[in-house]
Amino acid sequence: MIEMMLQSLSQLFSDTLRSIKNLIRSDIAIKSPEDLEYQQRAIVMNFTIVLSIVVAIIWFVFEITFRQRLIPLIAQIFGIIGGSFFLWWQKKSSLHDSATVFVALFCSILIMLTLFLQLSNPTIFWLFLIPPVSFFIGGERNGIVWSCIVVVLFSFLSLFAYLGLVGNPTTLIFIIDFLTSFIIVVVFTFFYERTRHNVQTSLRATVHRDQTVLDTIQDGIIVIDQEMHIRMFSRGAERILGWSQDEVLDTKLEAYITLDLTQDISKLHTSITKEAVELKNKNQETIYTNLIISPIVLSPEHNEGDAHFIITVQDVTQASELVRMKLDFVSMAAHELRTPLTSIIGYLSVFMKNDAWMSLTDDDKLLLERVKLSADQLSALMENLLMVSKIEGGSKTLNLQTTNWVTLLRERVDELKHLAGTKGLTLTFYTPSEDIFVNVDPMRIAEVINNLVSNAVKYTDKGGIRITTGIDLKNHTVYTSCTDTGHGIAKKAIPHMFEKFYKVNSSLEQGTTGTGLGLFISKSIVELHGGTISISSDGEEKGSTVTFTLPLDTKT
Repeated sequence: MIEMMLQSLSQLFSDTLRSIKNLIRSDIAIKSPEDLEYQQRAIVMNFTIVLSIVVAIIWFVFEITFRQRLIPLIAQIFGIIGGSFFLWWQKKSSLHDSATVFVALFCSILIMLTLFLQLSNPTIFWLFLIPPVSFFIGGERNGIVWSCIVVVLFSFLSLFAYLGLVGNPTTLIFIIDFLTSFIIVVVFTFFYERTRHNVQTSLRATVHRDQTVLDTIQDGIIVIDQEMHIRMFSRGAERILGWSQDEVLDTKLEAYITLDLTQDISKLHTSITKEAVELKNKNQETIYTNLIISPIVLSPEHNEGDAHFIITVQDVTQASELVRMKLDFVSMAAHELRTPLTSIIGYLSVFMKNDAWMSLTDDDKLLLERVKLSADQLSALMENLLMVSKIEGGSKTLNLQTTNWVTLLRERVDELKHLAGTKGLTLTFYTPSEDIFVNVDPMRIAEVINNLVSNAVKYTDKGGIRITTGIDLKNHTVYTSCTDTGHGIAKKAIPHMFEKFYKVNSSLEQGTTGTGLGLFISKSIVELHGGTISISSDGEEKGSTVTFTLPLDTKT
């Protein structure tokens, strides 16, 4: 216990000496505007420490030299009040500066010395307490006036106390008290004003630097409160949206940006990103932005009042326009290629059914069959490219219908059994219930099932594929999985499986055909239905499972 107390006292004096050093050098770091009030109060307390020590030493020397013993009770009361005031102020304002405790401790020590050792001159107490108490109560400007008034008042009180004790006037005591007090106030004011000037200069430089950095950021920065009122609007936001800060300050955000959040913003604890949000600027021009909404986390001593949130606005209009042009080109090219491909496939199909086909040699038939297969593959690629173009362009719509999910799956499995049979594989279907209803677009969701089974057949050489569906009552969803006994997937490849044109590796791709768009399209269709999709595998040559979920219909 004693060792802990000694360590605490050592740290206390170390912090105090460092604060005094900073005060004398006027070298006080200001990192944020909130530091200003804290530092100014710390300045007062630190100076009080220096002042109290100096006054105590001077007066003890004076006491020993001249043997003066003045005992006015009011000075002792004032010392007690002053020491208590510092402790009360620390509790009220949550100042964690060691100088505060040290000042209160020093006041208490002086009072105890006075009571028990009869070191009773009032100057020991009130001289060094006048400036800090006056500045704390009266503020920066009134503090000087209050200090001067208190100096005069207590100089007279000191004189009256002396007259009451010795019975004859002593002008010298009054003059010494008055001049000493006045000099202390002047010196205190000088140090206080010099340091305050340095602090404010440092603060202005910091604010100017931060504002300059903020103004040079191309992205817009908007600060709002939990009532959605705009509290700050950066130059970047002005450039992107067109309104000035003076026009939007203290107005509702919804007049300029619609966040469309799924929860109350006051309950937001993590960042949310919304991509490609369409907005109208001041000139009613359409712009596209990415929005990042984040709560502003303050330190505990500053985390009072309403919560605030920062919105980062990224202008992606040009990038969105480039994406739109790319999608338009892909869509146009796919449409232009689909027409002649349809004709080629149609003519080949007709030719392969007439008498002329029978007159061809086996080699000729093989060549034409390969042409037909390539044309079919190219046609599938065109359809997939058109699908991707619609999905990424946001023009993909669904024709939702309440559907018996088990019936739809069983029909698709029956049709795909022939595909599995071409490689000697089995395709089975399992469900624990026959009454599972979902609200889906049957044609689009059938594409998902076709893609998953086709992929499973493509990468499975022996064994089979199993389709399983069931209900997740906890999440109110229906899950469907497609499990195969095929080549499996390396763990490092799993995060990329739903990317466009991604293929696992060249060795597995040998002898297989595909566009690399099937899983991407499947994921997009499932997400359009409000579901999720994932893939898992224990590793290469250990098979894989693709599972997707869909919201249950109220009929289930």
